Amino acid sequence: MENTSLKYKAFGDPLNELNLCQDAVHPLDPNEVLVEMISSPINPSDLIPIRGAYSHRISLPCIGGYEGVGRIVKVGNQVSPSLINQRVLPLRGKVHGKNL
Repeated sequence: MENTSLKYKAFGDPLNELNLCQDAVHPLDPNEVLVEMISSPINPSDLIPIRGAYSHRISLPCIGGYEGVGRIVKVGNQVSPSLINQRVLPLRGKVHGKNL
């Protein structure tokens, strides 16, 4: 399975730095879930870190974005399968992707 995401490898103008990338989704750890994003907007607050305002707290490359909604499509073996298909709201950054 592959993930499609908006990544940046350097700080600067988001129009120049954000790139659509394909990456393999790593196998789930026992306590992890795989979330397929349904919607993840680009907001003005998402552009600030891409421009470098928080560069001391961000490791590059980085997936842009802080908000979105998705649904659980797969669970690790220590997670209840009843969570599959549940909608979720990620609370930490890096939500601009197809599968996270």
